[in-house]
Amino acid sequence: MILTELHYVERTHRTDNGVTIYTDSKIKLDRLKKPKYTHIIEEIRRKIIETTRTSWEITLCWVKANVGILGNELADTLGKKAMTNESLKEDYNRIPKSAVSRETDEESAKKFQRNWTQITKGSITKEYFPNVENRLKMKINLTQNLAALLTGHGKTEA
Repeated sequence: MILTELHYVERTHRTDNGVTIYTDSKIKLDRLKKPKYTHIIEEIRRKIIETTRTSWEITLCWVKANVGILGNELADTLGKKAMTNESLKEDYNRIPKSAVSRETDEESAKKFQRNWTQITKGSITKEYFPNVENRLKMKINLTQNLAALLTGHGKTEA
């Protein structure tokens, strides 16, 4: 989304050349600060430099996701709608689909971990799986007895 917004800013003609781009992707903002990068991060950096050379002042700000911020909720809704719209042609000539998929998976896992750490429920399950990322790497054949054991619910024979 940041890159799309930068392209939009580049095509906009205004007398006020200051713009703030809000994102709920703390991961992307953190990655922009570090030398290690993915293709999309490097593309965003390049576009920011290019845009600021044309007298634009770009500010990136993080907003908390899923708390009812109208613009953010609308962007999420439109993004999800675009992802599921079969009539839209996919264009991956600059960013491989695998990179987009990997970044989405990483962001989802980190968000899941933050929620997992903060929630007070599931203490028995947390004993088995304190780290979401490690759990997601495991191949587990979930049976009724295993689910009962991991959650502390149901009857299990010793």
